[in-house]
Amino acid sequence: MNTFSNFYSRVQNAQRLGDPLVSMPWTHKTWRLAIALKRLKYIEDFEISSKSEKSKGNFKKDFPKILLHLIPGGFSYLKQVSKPSRRVYRKAKDIKIHERPYGSFIVSTNLGLLSCQEAKTMNLGGEVLCEVY
Repeated sequence: MNTFSNFYSRVQNAQRLGDPLVSMPWTHKTWRLAIALKRLKYIEDFEISSKSEKSKGNFKKDFPKILLHLIPGGFSYLKQVSKPSRRVYRKAKDIKIHERPYGSFIVSTNLGLLSCQEAKTMNLGGEVLCEVY
């Protein structure tokens, strides 16, 4: 499964169930996306842990995990816009501000992951990763 789609499905399922904590494997992409969601105040906090887990057999594996602390009712919708089979790129002048007052698009730029408002004010284009509201 794609890293981003795994992230989206885990977060959406936890939000629907009302679970305040989400645990998932740590990757650089999920870490950057968690930073962007925290900056936009869609999640409360996140932490990275490397607890040892027993796997099949008698040996332990160290899997770094990222643990998201969700805000209850922080968002109701998280949709992947750019997919591995269909990438969506926008120039700075073509980036539209989200029509919902509390919604945003997350754009991958050369300065990192930014909201659509930040990318438009900095005059940066990039790949539109997801839509959040």
